[in-house]
Amino acid sequence: MKSKLRCFLGARVLAMACLLFAFGCSDESTEPTVPEQPRYPDATTKDIVISNLLKSYEDRDIMQYEKLLHDDYVFFNKVGEDPESFSRAQDIENTRNMFLAALHQHPDTTKWLDKLVFEIHPGIWDKLLDFGGDACDDCWKTMRDYHMAWATTDGTTTAGIQGAEMFVVIPADMSGTKVYQIIARYDLQ
Repeated sequence: MKSKLRCFLGARVLAMACLLFAFGCSDESTEPTVPEQPRYPDATTKDIVISNLLKSYEDRDIMQYEKLLHDDYVFFNKVGEDPESFSRAQDIENTRNMFLAALHQHPDTTKWLDKLVFEIHPGIWDKLLDFGGDACDDCWKTMRDYHMAWATTDGTTTAGIQGAEMFVVIPADMSGTKVYQIIARYDLQ
């Protein structure tokens, strides 16, 4: 009788162990997973605009760069430089060529870059009551020091510039979400 009881208990323990192993143990965590943040979040804040701008330069991502620019965007050169300004299309084309050069994909291999660095230092945002003579409820500007450096692959050109830029951002509707876009960029120094 004792041996039958031992066999019965042994079989039960073995069955419980198998059940625990099959259903109770897994490699999956029971903790909730935090969704991964996108590399380029929607520019729902002014600071995200600047962050995404820097990431677009770092990644050489012209599509992300374009998303940051308002349809009426203008880049204004330093006073006395020619041309005085660039339209949105011209600025995108200039930036595309710079990105292609940094990726060694520009058709003119003499323009290829081994180095392209763009840094924008922190700054504060000031509210604008109007822009271009029109009242603006949620327009902002910020002045930021910047540093840009580049080097050609053949070593003939290594350069760097430091200066200040002013960015003006305004709200825009992107598929029902309020985002900020750059409407003007001024190279001040």
